[in-house]
Amino acid sequence: MGYIPSGIDSRPHTPVYKMHRYFARRPWNVMRALIEHYSKENDLVVDCFSGGGVTLFEGLSTRRKVIAVDVNPLACFVTDCQTTYTDLQVYDQTMKEIRKKFLSQTGLHYTTLCRTTGIEIPIRWLEHAYNVNCPKCGESTLLSNSNKAGKNGEYVCSHCTTTFASVSTPRIGSTIVSVIYTCPSSGKRVAHPPTKLDQEKACLFDTEFDDMISSMQLWYPTEEIPSNWDRQHEDSLHRKGFCHFSDLFTKRLLYHNAVLFKLMTKDISSKDPSLKKMLLFTFSAILRYTNNMLYSTPNWMDGRPVAWDKHAYWTPNQFVEVNPMEYFDKRHKAILSGLKFQQKSIKRNVKVSKFEDLVGKGTHMVVTGSSHSLEIPDNSVSAVITDPPYGSNVQYGELSHFWLVWLNRELDLELFNLEEEILVNRKKKALSSPKTHETYKQGLSSVYREMYRILEPGGIMSFTFNSKNFETWFSLIKSVLDSGFILEQDAIIYQKPIDNYKNTAHSRFDGTAQGDFIYSFKKSHKGNSTKSIANEDAESIENLIMSSIKRSVISGKQSTEAIQVQLMQDIMPALVALAEDGVSMEQFKRLVKGKSLETYLSKVCELTEDLKVWQLRDFV
Repeated sequence: MGYIPSGIDSRPHTPVYKMHRYFARRPWNVMRALIEHYSKENDLVVDCFSGGGVTLFEGLSTRRKVIAVDVNPLACFVTDCQTTYTDLQVYDQTMKEIRKKFLSQTGLHYTTLCRTTGIEIPIRWLEHAYNVNCPKCGESTLLSNSNKAGKNGEYVCSHCTTTFASVSTPRIGSTIVSVIYTCPSSGKRVAHPPTKLDQEKACLFDTEFDDMISSMQLWYPTEEIPSNWDRQHEDSLHRKGFCHFSDLFTKRLLYHNAVLFKLMTKDISSKDPSLKKMLLFTFSAILRYTNNMLYSTPNWMDGRPVAWDKHAYWTPNQFVEVNPMEYFDKRHKAILSGLKFQQKSIKRNVKVSKFEDLVGKGTHMVVTGSSHSLEIPDNSVSAVITDPPYGSNVQYGELSHFWLVWLNRELDLELFNLEEEILVNRKKKALSSPKTHETYKQGLSSVYREMYRILEPGGIMSFTFNSKNFETWFSLIKSVLDSGFILEQDAIIYQKPIDNYKNTAHSRFDGTAQGDFIYSFKKSHKGNSTKSIANEDAESIENLIMSSIKRSVISGKQSTEAIQVQLMQDIMPALVALAEDGVSMEQFKRLVKGKSLETYLSKVCELTEDLKVWQLRDFV
């Protein structure tokens, strides 16, 4: 069996992956191609970083047996729900009954009078701007788009005209800027300033919230957002006044989520376990849209609300408050579609909790925990198909707590110890014990040694990966090679990104590299030698990087993607050689002083005016 060839075109998510948000899912057809190439029907496949559950679902769809493992309880919950069989009619009918009760309790909270017909109609969404006290005059002013200054993140006080940075001004409630609804006369979506009644409805929840929660016997999470988080410093949450997870909602949205949570968990002990799981899954999916981290812009998505398009607790200063009923209906439809797709795709579906049960009728396991120690016999796995954490790109655990603080009440999911998570902290200087590339490499090594143990001789561990940080690349390569695997030149291919998903916020930065490299490592006994690296070696690898960039760009303007593909082909043999020669992370940092691709690109290149491609500077 040779290595998988290049030429895999990524395809958009199928309905099963549109049911619930998870971070940085890999294209389903890429993972499916790897599964089919490196295993046969009824073979056992393991995913040691299962994340959003793509390997599990595609493995079951292709009649493999699969063990999906992740330290993140949210990842395991999403993965499990995507493969849980649920009676579609019972689920659909239950959701309709919940909708009726939800509407009867909250239906008038998101209505307005049509400015044309005078008819009371549902609001689609409202735009708010946060209120802050001006640091100069102390008066209340709005962080609205109309008050923006020239620089990003700066605003002009509407009283004293002082320009100030919004990042250090605590939010003190919000003010409705506009109300958006569909006009029953024209059928068009329109936006208008709020009426007095619109404002009074919102203010009711600000003043009566505690009494309303108490009288309805509702619950919502009151946990604080930990002050020692990486994302805490990255997103400046406490500085902005977001100290609790509940601060990420308007009082009205928080009340509606509490009502919905109660309706979806009431008398839940009498419900079928799969239905109970799917109702919580639906509630969790709705949470993505019913919070203050949504925004709207006329130039994107036709002005519709955009939800969580960054791997961050990004709190727009002018944000969108949606009508929860609209997103109840949308998630109901999406999850019903996903479940239909699941039942059509997976013919055998028997989840088990013990490895020995996979030998019989069992088809899969979902394990919440670290993959560094698994109860799987030596040499018993045909292939490992996974998607490792991308260095510091996504702080999965911290972000997942947004959902886990709600789910933990019913599912007894632990808010897991983030110390077990393998990644790199972004704000290392702000943390007392940050996770570095060294700890990232050590964590990966402990998992890959376990994968080496359980893989059959000659078996393949294949995964997708991309990063613009050279230290992240080297950490990854070194961790796998130190675990005993080998990497051959024809075992590396490039996979282009999904066109539809190129414009998410975290991939729209100037000149961003997109797509992934696919690596296929073979289980093979190979000793590693060690030697010291002389100064000329440092010069040679940095010269190799620079010469590769120049060769890529000298023929004309090039995208970051094209440059990186060529660069990784040129320097990968050198990275492998350094890893095999026993170079430590500290040594590598001295060898490659530039942290990222852009460090070297900016020395000889510049972005064109449209910020899409690079060209050589005039002096080169």
